[in-house]
Amino acid sequence: MIRFIDIRDQGTGCRFCFWSTSSDRFITIGGESAWNSWREFQENAKECGLVEIDRYRKLCPDWVDDGQEDNIESFYDPKEAPTALEPLDGKAGHSPSM
Repeated sequence: MIRFIDIRDQGTGCRFCFWSTSSDRFITIGGESAWNSWREFQENAKECGLVEIDRYRKLCPDWVDDGQEDNIESFYDPKEAPTALEPLDGKAGHSPSM
């Protein structure tokens, strides 16, 4: 079985890859194991037949088609997230009473 893997925001510089559950390895096609867009995948998959390419396509979500860079940081506003030095309740030096 082949699994689609979303690797955005994982420090790879790529957006997705495929995992083979039968071999427990990432799938390599055309010398690459990860891609940024469906178009990029198709360029590497020229050696594959249309049936095999279609099989991979059916595993992909719609965002694979856009080829745009993802701005993962926009999902996380650092001003809103508590830091390790800031208590969640906002009260410095406060310790919960028992």
